[in-house]
Amino acid sequence: MTGRWPPGVMPAKRCSSLRPGARVHPQAEGFTSHEVWNFAGTSADQYPLLLHFPTSTSIAQQVVKQADLVLAMHLRGDAFHRRGEESELHVLRDLTVRDSSLSASTQAVIAAEVGHLGLARDYLAETALMDLDDFEHNTRDGLHLAALAGTWIALVSGFAGLRERAGTVASLPACRGNDPAGNLALATPAPPAH
Repeated sequence: MTGRWPPGVMPAKRCSSLRPGARVHPQAEGFTSHEVWNFAGTSADQYPLLLHFPTSTSIAQQVVKQADLVLAMHLRGDAFHRRGEESELHVLRDLTVRDSSLSASTQAVIAAEVGHLGLARDYLAETALMDLDDFEHNTRDGLHLAALAGTWIALVSGFAGLRERAGTVASLPACRGNDPAGNLALATPAPPAH
C-alpha cells in the first residue's frame, strides 16, 4: 500500500464480522447485520473506495468511510461510557477505511482518551503529514485544511484532554509524567470584568 497508512493503522488487520446484536453503536440502521466488506479482496489501488465502488455497494456492507461515530464520541463523550468508547474504537478502527481526511484527527482524540497512545500518535502523524507527505497524491490541488486543523484537535483534545461540557472547560491529559506529548501548556484568557 502507499504511504497513506501509518504503521499500526493499516487496513490489513480486519475483524471477521460484527455479529447482529454486537454491543457497539451501529454506524447506520442495520449496520451490524450487514456482511463485512471484503478487505482482503480490495487492492491498494482501489482506495479510496468511494472512487471505485458505487455507494449502494458499500452502504450494504460493514465498511465505514469516515469516523462519524468516533466523532460523536469525541464531541458528546458524556453520552458514551468509557469502556464502550474503547470497544467502539477497536471495532470501528478495523472497519474504517478513512476515505476522508477528517477521520484520523478524531480517532487520535479517542485513542488518546482511552489510553492507546501509540495508536493515537499514528493517527496524529497521519493527519499532520497528510499534505507534507502527499498521502492522497492530490496536494497539488490544495491543502486538506480539515487535516491541518485536525492536527491541533488531536494534540489539544486528544493528548491534552481539553473538553468543553455544559460551558465548563476541563483538561484530563492523556500523557502524564515524562512523556513530551503531555507537556502541552494551554493559556486561557481571564474572564471579563463585570
